[in-house]
Amino acid sequence: MARQRATIVCWGWGLIRDHLGKCIVGFMRNLGTSSNLLAELWELRDGLCLAAERNFYLEIEVDAEAIVQLIFSIDISSHAYANIICDCRFYLKTRWKLAIKL
Repeated sequence: MARQRATIVCWGWGLIRDHLGKCIVGFMRNLGTSSNLLAELWELRDGLCLAAERNFYLEIEVDAEAIVQLIFSIDISSHAYANIICDCRFYLKTRWKLAIKL
C-alpha cells in the first residue's frame, strides 16, 4: 500500500524593526514545498542579506533553537542545508556582533 505524503507550501518572511519596535522593512519569499527548518534558515538568510544591503545593525530573534544550534555547530559539511547555513554564517561573521535571542 502506497502512502501519499502531504505537501506543504512554505513561505519565509520576516520584519526588520528599529530600536523602538517600529517596522522598517519586511520581506517574503515563496519557498514552494519545504521543511520548517529550511524555511527558518531562508528567513534568517534573507533578513541578514536585506540588512547587509541597507547597512543595518541587527539583534536577531529566532523561534527555533535548531537554527541557533546549526549556526554554531562546528561541522555542517554533511548537512543537507550546509550551503544556506554557510551563507548565514558569512553574513553573521562579516557584518555584526551576534546577539541571537530565542
